Amino acid sequence: MARIVPTYELYGEKTGGKPDFWLHCETIPSRSSLHHWEIRPHRHDSFFQILYIDSGSGEAMFSNVWHPIEPQSVITVPPSLDHGFRFSRDVGGFVITVLSSHLKAFPGDRSRLGEWMASPHLTKLDMDDEDGRYVAACLQRLGHEFAQQRAGRNDLLESYLTSALLIAARLSSEKQEDQGAADGAAARVDPAAFQVA
Repeated sequence: MARIVPTYELYGEKTGGKPDFWLHCETIPSRSSLHHWEIRPHRHDSFFQILYIDSGSGEAMFSNVWHPIEPQSVITVPPSLDHGFRFSRDVGGFVITVLSSHLKAFPGDRSRLGEWMASPHLTKLDMDDEDGRYVAACLQRLGHEFAQQRAGRNDLLESYLTSALLIAARLSSEKQEDQGAADGAAARVDPAAFQVA
C-alpha cells in the first residue's frame, strides 16, 4: 500500500487557505529539535526551500534516496518534491521557505535559473572562494534580517535571496561542468535527479 506523503506550508503545521507569508526563515534546530532531529518525508506545493548548513551534518532524502550533508552546504528543494532530512544534534544554519510565485524565476521556467531551480541541489560552498563566502553571508544576513522588523526589510530579504540563489546556481553549474569534463564527458543534467555539486 502506497504511503501518503503529507503536504505542508511549514513542516508539521496544518495547511489551510491562502499562505499568509511570502518568505519564512528559521534556524534548522528550532524545528528539527522538536521532531528528534528528523524531518519526515513531506512536500510543499507552493513553496521553494533553501537550507543553509553552516555546522553539523545530516542526510537529505529526495525520491527515497538519502544523500549526506556536510557543513557549508546549500540545499535547494523545488515545490511538490517529496523530501525529508535527518540532522546531527550540532547542526546549525537556516531553512528558508519562499512562495514560488515570489521568486525571481519560477522553478521550471525557461530561464537558466528557473531550469536550475526545477531540480533539488546540494551545493558545497568553498569558503576559500569569494562566491562561496558571499552565498553563505547572504543567507546568514537573510536569517538575521528576517528576525528583525527594520526599515527596508522586505527589499533586503528579496535581495539576499536572489543573490544567494543566482550565485549558488552558478557555483553548482560550474561544479557539474567541471565534473563532466573530469569524467571525459559533457555534464548532463537530469531534471528528475538530485544534483550534488
